[in-house]
Amino acid sequence: MLEWPEVIVIGSVALLIFGPKRLPEMARSIGQGIKEFRKATQEGMHTLTESGSQPALACASCNQPLKDELAKFCPQCGKSVSRAVNG
Repeated sequence: MLEWPEVIVIGSVALLIFGPKRLPEMARSIGQGIKEFRKATQEGMHTLTESGSQPALACASCNQPLKDELAKFCPQCGKSVSRAVNG
């Protein structure tokens, strides 16, 4: 992690290289890029979480998703659960 003296040196060098008019534009565009990256990352994680939470099995009679893959009976209708994977 950068400490204050290092941040001041980097900021001073950037100010000398790019000038006082261009530096705020660059900071704004970097901030927008970071914001878009975070948004895309969060959407990707949400998509992965959503697709990973879908149960692989469902009851054949009532189509109720089974949370416990080792269940022998459907919690909704009480019928015996077959072990065929839905596709």
